[in-house]
Amino acid sequence: MQESDFRKGQHKVPRGDPYNNVKVWLDNCLQHHSSCSKDTGQFRPSRLLDLGSNVGENDIRLIVSELDIPKQKGRQNHYATLSYCWGPPGLNARTTKENIGERRRKIPLDSLPRTVRDAVKVTRELGIRYLWVDALCIIQEDKDDWARESAVMGQIYRRSLCTLAAAIGNDCNAGLFARREAAQLSAGRILVELSTLSTRGWVMQERILAARTIFFTEEGIFWQCADRSSSEFNEKKRDVEARPWHNLVFEFTQRDLTQPNDRLRAVEGIANEFAESANDIYVNNGGIWKSDMIGGMAWYRQWDQDSNRLSIAPSWSWASVSGQIISMYQRTGHVVNIAEVNWKRTKSNKIDQRNISIQELHILGNVCQVKLYRRFDDGIFWAIDSGSESPPPPPQPKKFLGIFNRQLNWDQLSGIKAADGINGNLGWSGSSSKVLKNHYEIIFDSSTENPGIGTEFLCMPLVGAGFQAPSAQVFPSGLILVPVDAARKVYRRLGWCFMWASVPDEKLREVELVIV
Repeated sequence: MQESDFRKGQHKVPRGDPYNNVKVWLDNCLQHHSSCSKDTGQFRPSRLLDLGSNVGENDIRLIVSELDIPKQKGRQNHYATLSYCWGPPGLNARTTKENIGERRRKIPLDSLPRTVRDAVKVTRELGIRYLWVDALCIIQEDKDDWARESAVMGQIYRRSLCTLAAAIGNDCNAGLFARREAAQLSAGRILVELSTLSTRGWVMQERILAARTIFFTEEGIFWQCADRSSSEFNEKKRDVEARPWHNLVFEFTQRDLTQPNDRLRAVEGIANEFAESANDIYVNNGGIWKSDMIGGMAWYRQWDQDSNRLSIAPSWSWASVSGQIISMYQRTGHVVNIAEVNWKRTKSNKIDQRNISIQELHILGNVCQVKLYRRFDDGIFWAIDSGSESPPPPPQPKKFLGIFNRQLNWDQLSGIKAADGINGNLGWSGSSSKVLKNHYEIIFDSSTENPGIGTEFLCMPLVGAGFQAPSAQVFPSGLILVPVDAARKVYRRLGWCFMWASVPDEKLREVELVIV
């Protein structure tokens, strides 16, 4: 079948023909960009939408790739992918066990939401015969099919010829084309990060792994590949900045997931790509790296947001809780390990050359007992080492002009809140002399955790975090632990502790614990 035979969708597109630039961008990339993937190999998703089938005017059908796609290479036998927002439940067209037989025969184009119809039209215009759309190519509410397909989601986007990113509107009926004239924006100003699309957890993997992305926005159509960014008005050579894994986790956990238990699956494709390029081993049941186990465990949740326990990962993993996660490597660029993994005793399973899972993690380090003595409404607790008396309350502010009493600003006394944290900025904002360093601060991993004042926990410092102001200092931070099997020294993580006060040497003891 020739490109000219591909049937055109009927959705009217504004501003004449918007495809010319896109065709030029795609052809130039495939022919001239040495840094961009030229993979036109034989990988195919399990199912695809066939846009060139003879099933009726404008209609398409669902096919099984292994059975229905010719083995020849070339654009006509390749596929595009769609990245879009579904919207509220029940709005999107889906493939289920009940309707897959009918979809294999025919899918009327007018039965699909507008964004999918537009994607069909664009894909046909680009001379690409096949399209992958998650809601139609994965059998919905089939756990086995979802497990198989989500495991290769990274490959699906990496190996597609291009990804169509619908950055307009909030649901699958918004379409790909804006209704107003395109703004003359620079190619470097792709405003996709402000769209609803950028808030979806799965989209992060799609954005990072896609070889080529065409963004359909309110401001116009934009192109991005490894070599350059282009708009309808200009183009710009692209400088791709490597992002540490800690930063990717932070960015990912700010996004929304319809199913919180997809937390690890939604980054699996990115991890596989990292493993290849970094020559490292991924701990796939924890979302961290073997070469950086301690650093990967050095995280805490955003204390003023809701967070709940998830059963998909060990307690030491950032994936064991919902909500936004902050790495100590974002809190400060100066982090040193003060505990270590005993790999000889750690029990793990080798999944393949680049992936392992850990059942029992053995950590060597020092521990001490800490005791809660103050709780704040935002969920931060203050603690001291067990056996010590609670420190006296901070002095009240002096009267202003001898008349008005100023309120004590507890936020200024908190090392967590007052210390500049993101992107490696060191020191404390405001008057650093106000930060109290006579206690510890604890953030429990679940926002529903509410232990009583006087409750004691085991604390194992994992890292030392360096700050510049008012003078260079290193403060230990580490795990808050509760016993699972005290006789075997098996513990689980409950939270994270910042140790602003020093711990007397006689209250520290060196141990090896199993963390599960």
